[in-house]
Amino acid sequence: MTADVLNPQGALIVRAVVGPTLPLEPAGGPAGVPSPELCRRIGFALATRNGIDPVIELALNDDCTGRIELPPGRYVLNLHAQVMAASKDLPMVVDVHANEVTEVAVSIDLGIR
Repeated sequence: MTADVLNPQGALIVRAVVGPTLPLEPAGGPAGVPSPELCRRIGFALATRNGIDPVIELALNDDCTGRIELPPGRYVLNLHAQVMAASKDLPMVVDVHANEVTEVAVSIDLGIR
């Protein structure tokens, strides 16, 4: 038997919806597109639901998405402590299932007004 059969993994994909990115974006209007540099500065922390196991860090790619393979379980997703932003969506409880991909979108407010 292969390791995949003995220890099945699931995947978590996080998409950050970042905005406003400019101080003059109209309320409810189209948001500016975050730069790849901005996306890479946003990071998330995942902790197991029991709070005992260590935190796993998830960095985002140039397109403000990140993917991580995880053992099945319940995790708590939050912004990394060093990120200077806020989210009304976090903390978020995420369930990862074996051999499945779980996708979540998280609104990120940079505080630009």
